[in-house]
Amino acid sequence: GDSTAEGNDVVLQADGKIIVVGMSGAGPYSELNDFALARYDVDGSLDQGFGNGGRLKTHFPGVGNTGSNATSAVLQADGKLIVAGTYKNEGTPNEFALARYKTNGSLDPTFGNAGRVTTRTGLGDAAAFAIALANEGIVLAGYSYSTQDRDFALVRYRPDGTLDRDFGE
Repeated sequence: GDSTAEGNDVVLQADGKIIVVGMSGAGPYSELNDFALARYDVDGSLDQGFGNGGRLKTHFPGVGNTGSNATSAVLQADGKLIVAGTYKNEGTPNEFALARYKTNGSLDPTFGNAGRVTTRTGLGDAAAFAIALANEGIVLAGYSYSTQDRDFALVRYRPDGTLDRDFGE
């Protein structure tokens, strides 16, 4: 129902179901987008047991206009889905964003702040593009930038979504 939607990553479940993550909202550079997810059955039809008719959007709250874009996802061994991307709160730099979902598509309230986490990586904007599970938790990779300089950024979280302050700086 939104004017723009895009898929950025695909995850295949062991049962053959397909999860697509991306964004939906006002457009690719808008602060009015949300994480968007859809799960399909093996025959390509929307999985009615996921979200609302196979689809869902996740809004990251903030002050003023907020926007987010899911860029990557990974399944945990217990079937929960962790989605990574970028979050924008009007008037502040972009941040890394994470959300964890139960198998039915609802946010996992035991993860981060009601299922969501945002993290600044430096003084400027940031964008996350890759996610991986590690024995120590969850790792996001992307970049942090200010003006014209872009730097590689790597952040590790504990399994509950809290920032692992023992990792890096």
